Amino acid sequence: MFIIKTSGQSPVLDVVARVAEIFIEKVIAAMGMKYLCVYDGNVYEIPVYKIKDGKFPKKELAGKTVIMMEMIYETKNRRPYKIVRIAFDRVSFDEHGIYDVGKDDTSKVIDVKLEYMYSRYHKSTEPLPIPIAPVIPTDEEVNIIKEHLRKKYPVLYQNSSNVIEEWIQDAQEQHQKEIRMMKESHRENMIKNNGYG
Repeated sequence: MFIIKTSGQSPVLDVVARVAEIFIEKVIAAMGMKYLCVYDGNVYEIPVYKIKDGKFPKKELAGKTVIMMEMIYETKNRRPYKIVRIAFDRVSFDEHGIYDVGKDDTSKVIDVKLEYMYSRYHKSTEPLPIPIAPVIPTDEEVNIIKEHLRKKYPVLYQNSSNVIEEWIQDAQEQHQKEIRMMKESHRENMIKNNGYG
């Protein structure tokens, strides 16, 4: 149960807090997450409950590098209903079939992404780093994932049939925007350091 603590001094605040608690519980209960890996024409699902301490187990993928799709979705009647968010990454499983998030350059990627998010609100004195390119699945990988979703989760697929292509387009546009931001930040830094401004 999700609890929002209040001082107990205001009945109105207590009611608002309780409504917020109920809303958060409903949202959490109405969402799900799956990880889908594509390798050699097959889709391998990794259930969230099997992920422990950032370690994703899948023995069938031992020693393989695969594309992984993280999928967050709405549920209806406790079944996947509509995709809310997806993200892709290329990941490597060790010889025991474990992908360990902690061994990746995840923190470097997050640092760069945060710099771009922060730069929208605050001008930095340093130029922005080179943006991290999005991991884009091949057309074949997209088709394999979509066919898997169509067969295994037909309602989810029906309500989200173009979400992967939309994500790819958005990711490519965002990357181009970050490249322009980086170039501008380097240009401004050169002007400032060389006294052209």
